[in-house]
Amino acid sequence: MTTVRISDQAIAAGAAAVERELVQLSVLASRGESGPLSLASDQDPAILELAKWRGVPIVDASAGEGAPISELWENRLRVSAVIACHNYGHYLDEAIRSLLAQTYLPDEIILSDDASTDESPEIMRAYAAKHPDVIRVNLNESNRGIQTHFNEVVAMAEGDLVVIIGADNRVPANYIEAQFTALAADDTVGLAYTDFALFGGRAKNDYERMLPAFQGEKLPNGVYLSDFPEYDEASAAMLREGNNFIHGSTMYRRSTFDQVGGYIDRKSGPEDMTLFQAMLETGLVAQKVTGTALEYRQHSAEQANYQFSYFGELQRLREEMHAFEVLKEEYAALDTRHAGLLDEIETLRGECRELARERDELKVEVGQLSDVIASLRASLSFRLGNSVVAPARRVVSALRGRRR
Repeated sequence: MTTVRISDQAIAAGAAAVERELVQLSVLASRGESGPLSLASDQDPAILELAKWRGVPIVDASAGEGAPISELWENRLRVSAVIACHNYGHYLDEAIRSLLAQTYLPDEIILSDDASTDESPEIMRAYAAKHPDVIRVNLNESNRGIQTHFNEVVAMAEGDLVVIIGADNRVPANYIEAQFTALAADDTVGLAYTDFALFGGRAKNDYERMLPAFQGEKLPNGVYLSDFPEYDEASAAMLREGNNFIHGSTMYRRSTFDQVGGYIDRKSGPEDMTLFQAMLETGLVAQKVTGTALEYRQHSAEQANYQFSYFGELQRLREEMHAFEVLKEEYAALDTRHAGLLDEIETLRGECRELARERDELKVEVGQLSDVIASLRASLSFRLGNSVVAPARRVVSALRGRRR
């Protein structure tokens, strides 16, 4: 069994850095690449209590025994968390504070503003000044739009794993840890997604527009939970049919993002949906992470998810209009065929009338022939009668003469 310890740098940085190394230790242990791992017991009692709570094995060790976890983790997966913003300064503080409170603090947090006209840039600069070791800021001088903005900010990211959080949303304290450990523990997992916790003035509206199979519990405080399926063959088929349940704040592998070419034009659908479908087509799988959820604020019809929904509705309307045009063409063809059949029927009726006329004429002719035959029969009978009766009369007369 290998003995390890929290690094001096993490201890100096504080509780968040210590907890981060304990998460890394759990991932290393789950992968089994370094054999069984245990934490040295000669450390601060608060560290040991946190380790016990996390289920980390602890062994007796002499002072200084064991390699720092940071050495074992060196050059392994790094996490970049992005907060993307456009005129959401009134929500931005909540989003940033939720990321800074993570049990697994990202290696970097990029605050990226897409040419906001509100106080968003000033808020970002203030947080970067307070947390220069983890936060950096990107301020676009002109509005780039969602697709281009996201592609450009991911290109700036230094992490192996990337997650984008909307500036109007929040994440619970275990959000990054849950996604990170799913990806770090299994190289075949390319996407780590979660459920929604919808809140805000339009939460009920958005919840009711979800597929019934995706609707989870309704909480009394106006929060609506999703109940997305685990990723398997059946749910993968649902994704291919356009029933998306992998949301935009899913964590993914940067290498696969580069492989498929990043976010594509929204004409094909929401950019996150098309990106993640392309990633899954490379052979990687998605994994649903439980025990956490994206706190997804529903507040305005101008939100991207509403625009995506309207986009989908517009696409369905276009498809229905196309189907209607096809039906119109088919109806026109049937109408033409119907008119042709009516002409054929009228022609057949004319032929039937002509046949009826010919039939009547034949009846007359048959009647005439019958009369002729009757006449002939009568005439023949008369002649036959004379030819038989006259000789008979002569015989009778001759016999009468002899008697006398």
